[in-house]
Amino acid sequence: MPTTSFDTLSNDARIWVYAADRALTDAEVDRIQNELKAFTTDWTSHGAALRAAASVFDHRFVVIALDTHESSASGCSIDKSFRAIQQLEQGLQLSLTNRLFVWVVGPNGWEKWSVWSAKKAWVNKLWPAETFLADTTASTKGAWLDSRRALPENSWLAKVR
Repeated sequence: MPTTSFDTLSNDARIWVYAADRALTDAEVDRIQNELKAFTTDWTSHGAALRAAASVFDHRFVVIALDTHESSASGCSIDKSFRAIQQLEQGLQLSLTNRLFVWVVGPNGWEKWSVWSAKKAWVNKLWPAETFLADTTASTKGAWLDSRRALPENSWLAKVR
């Protein structure tokens, strides 16, 4: 399938968000973009080409997006995308798949908090003012663009008691 850019996919494109455990260098962002461009260009589901793209946000978040209007990803094709992410983890010696952390951004930039710490701060009303959460649970491009820097009350954290 011809190359597709992330920007040209509709806001209802299905996404998968992966957060790096550290800030990515410019060279690492370029490598990720190039490797995922090659992957998404050749990505298929049961032999059918998928219209997909990837992007890196804030030198931290790797997002793969899929236009589900043309084709849907199967379990096998989603597994292929996960393996592509795992290969990046190995090649760049970082973690992209650890879901035990929450990314928050405040005056000092992005910080990694444990899920437990984030829940505790929220439930006990100790969440620092002007501190936003990256909602990596977003499932569509539009939701990600709206929630990349979300107030906790507008994210999954609001449901925690």
